[in-house]
Amino acid sequence: MRRIAALSCEKKAGFSELDFAVVPRHGVLSTWENRSAMARVTLHDLAVADGSSRVLDGVDLDVPDGSLVAILGPSGVGKSTLLRAVAGLVDVSKGSVRFDGVDVTNADTADRDLGMVFQTPALLPRRTVKRNVEFPLELRRETAAVIRDRVNAEVRSLHIEHLLERRPDQLSRGEEQLVQIARAMVRAPSLFLMDEPFAPLDEHVRHRMRSEIRMLQEGYGVTTFMATNDPADAAALASMVVVLGGQPASVTQVGTFAEVHAQPVDLNAALATGPIWTTNVRVDADADGFWLTDIDTQSVRLRAWSPALGDHVG
Repeated sequence: MRRIAALSCEKKAGFSELDFAVVPRHGVLSTWENRSAMARVTLHDLAVADGSSRVLDGVDLDVPDGSLVAILGPSGVGKSTLLRAVAGLVDVSKGSVRFDGVDVTNADTADRDLGMVFQTPALLPRRTVKRNVEFPLELRRETAAVIRDRVNAEVRSLHIEHLLERRPDQLSRGEEQLVQIARAMVRAPSLFLMDEPFAPLDEHVRHRMRSEIRMLQEGYGVTTFMATNDPADAAALASMVVVLGGQPASVTQVGTFAEVHAQPVDLNAALATGPIWTTNVRVDADADGFWLTDIDTQSVRLRAWSPALGDHVG
């Protein structure tokens, strides 16, 4: 059983284990947690199973310090599972997870020094915004001065000072997400994980949230993983894009958003970076190369020279 900080309070307050993934157990820091303020994350031959079937298999990934990596792929491919494996919230059946070269594959979630933000905020309903943001620092037994200074800095950076005395039921969805981000970031984690953080928001709020996240991530320089189905999130935020595909899923392409968009390795990668235009064509050959004819209209003919088209003539 995985040990989660403050687990004795879990059932009383109706919390889930995800609420405690940002808090070191009993204030004890592991060797890795005493390292730098950001982490290089390396996944090697990673596999995660759901019962008898594997969701992820053979995942290899190296994310440099300070990167913001967007995990893309179709719904159900395993993006959230990958984040949970990095966080230690699911068991890894094969392979390894390393932070700054240190193997944390079997480390407890609470010992991984990470902050997490999920699609549905899980704020403490009886606490004000201020006391929600203070909560991780209180569990670490930080001094009143440290708590005050860190909370003030965090809420200023996210422009939510005016919300401090409100309770969660008095917030909009966008405001709830900002408070959840502040609570996750207030203790300056070495790794920040976001699972579809903008999914429930309208486009206006999404645009604002992207701007806030970009400034926050660049300001802290914290290594960040973001799972998303929206190419616009990746285009606006990510320094690195990782495309998952297949069953079980593995990494099919890595690059910048522009690189993957311009030269996708397959249809899955192309769809992950935005809508694409497709048509049914017939391939004909002559002495000079190949002709592509639109099957539906019979009116569009394009000259092409790729040798690979030879397998599709007729």
